[in-house]
Amino acid sequence: MMNILQAKKISIKNVLESFSLFPSKEKAKSAFYFAFDREEKTPSLSVNFVKNTAFDFGSGKSYDVISVVQEMKKCSVSDALVYLEKFNCSIQNETVLESKTNLDYEITKVIPITHPALKQYLQKRKLFSAVSFLQEIHYTSFNKHYFGIGFENDSGGFEFSNAYCRKKCLLKKDITTISNSSMNVRIFESWSDYFSYQILFPIDLDQSDFIILNSVSLIGRTLKTLIKYDNIYTFFDNDEAGRNATRYLEQLYTTCIDASYLYYKYKDLNEYLIMKGDEREFEKIP
Repeated sequence: MMNILQAKKISIKNVLESFSLFPSKEKAKSAFYFAFDREEKTPSLSVNFVKNTAFDFGSGKSYDVISVVQEMKKCSVSDALVYLEKFNCSIQNETVLESKTNLDYEITKVIPITHPALKQYLQKRKLFSAVSFLQEIHYTSFNKHYFGIGFENDSGGFEFSNAYCRKKCLLKKDITTISNSSMNVRIFESWSDYFSYQILFPIDLDQSDFIILNSVSLIGRTLKTLIKYDNIYTFFDNDEAGRNATRYLEQLYTTCIDASYLYYKYKDLNEYLIMKGDEREFEKIP
């Protein structure tokens, strides 16, 4: 399990975003957020990105990444460390992520998808047509062998998933951007939603750029890019995190359009595809 020293290297901003908490006022090295434990009109939680700490002027409480998780999840330090395990791929100031000596696993093979179990997994999710855009990845960790589907991000890392394990990141965590020199952009939480969109609503590539967050907590990495677009369409999950991310972008950009109404009865685009994909009765996409 991750220890306390390792946990304190994780970006506090990423941890806050994992709870759908985004800055109200932001500078390069600091930001103000609304408090965790009360409603307020003026944000009072000051977050220092350099020191990786936060201070609540309303309550006088100080926080690091561990105590943030404890406050949000009402849990022990041990449980907070378990939660923070998923940020292993985005530790602040981490360098040479590809160095095998810095990782608790070793990638042994990256090939086109051939394993029957992975093909069956894609078929179950009605995403088999995306097979040529994905990778089959094998890795070892503590003398155990794992394999699954990999979707590459902009930093050369892979979003890893299969039918039996929770999603994780191999190598460096990042977003995935697909540029077609368009003035429109469509943003998705995951690769499964992106490919579901392509199946449900095929469009000419030059009609849109695409951004796959690979985690809604990485939405902050898109902000400088989004300002150039005439139209920003969001296709986030119909849950609290997805709605908060959409509201956050809507506050920043008048060009942001929430497209989740197209699948409002479903958790996300992939669930919509699975449940409705055979009927082909889809509303017109923006």
